[in-house]
Amino acid sequence: MADDLGTAYQVGIAAMSQSDRGGEAAFQFVPRPPAGAGRLTVTIERFAEHRPGQPLPPAKSPSDTLGPWVFEVELRSDRPGAG
Repeated sequence: MADDLGTAYQVGIAAMSQSDRGGEAAFQFVPRPPAGAGRLTVTIERFAEHRPGQPLPPAKSPSDTLGPWVFEVELRSDRPGAG
């Protein structure tokens, strides 16, 4: 994950749910984007089956769904703390 100013972020999973129709995931990241940032780029390299409490499978496991998927997010200039 990066912004157009080159800010380094740490990302973690906040919540996940899955059903036979698909799934959802929510992520948390720090720090908050700086006031001058205008765009956030989120890149997901792979989806892997993972059970809580178990180690992550090795990269490129046979059960992986490989990306990458890239999402560009415009950061609003009217958000709190923005310049």
